[in-house]
Amino acid sequence: ANARFIKELDLHGYAGLPLIAGGRVLGVLSVLFAKPKTFTDEDKELMSLLAGHGAIAISNARLYEDAEHRRREAEGLAELAGDINASLDLNVILARVGEKAREMCGADLAWIALREPGSDSMRKRYSPGTRQAYGNVSIEPGKGIGGQVLLTGRPFRTDNYADDPRITKDYLDIARSEEVVAAMVVPIAGEQGIEGLLYVENRSPRPFADQDEAMLMRLAVHAAVAINNARLHEGERHARAAAEASRDL
Repeated sequence: ANARFIKELDLHGYAGLPLIAGGRVLGVLSVLFAKPKTFTDEDKELMSLLAGHGAIAISNARLYEDAEHRRREAEGLAELAGDINASLDLNVILARVGEKAREMCGADLAWIALREPGSDSMRKRYSPGTRQAYGNVSIEPGKGIGGQVLLTGRPFRTDNYADDPRITKDYLDIARSEEVVAAMVVPIAGEQGIEGLLYVENRSPRPFADQDEAMLMRLAVHAAVAINNARLHEGERHARAAAEASRDL
């Protein structure tokens, strides 16, 4: 391929310099010549200078991009925390968590599954971005990517759901109907173990990275807080009702 490229462009000279910043190679500056070229010391010094400036520009751009990403992340998490403090409606809050997961991980769709009372299985409850509702789908330990998390308690991600040998085929029909390619799921941890699962998925080969996993874990913490707040509120409501009934009696 390179030989054909050189022949098509009729190239006769080439110089390549690494773009280095902070001890890391960020790229390569390539200079191509249509005629034979003898490089002088001045040429080498000029190209080295250009490579240095290019490396600094790329490094600064990445630093700015990272800073912007962290700022948007902090704002999104602060907004979600405010929503949790302002509402005790678990349905509203968890739907919001799912939307935030989809938004902040750049995913096509998201899911939240919650533990069935008195069971080891999870049931899908919230699914922003999906083409249909899956309220009757139960996630069992060892089955699918969520089942792997239920077994290990650790996050799980795949770049190719359908062909990943680690994943059972129990939910492959759903994955195919949603055209899922890349997927990631993390546990929503509670005092008694895993209380739920938080998923994000892409319909194209866009793998999730470490920073996406870290973000999803932070969102899962917020989901756990919302679940705990809702249970405390429910317990207080039952206690008040019992006290009022006893008083009336």
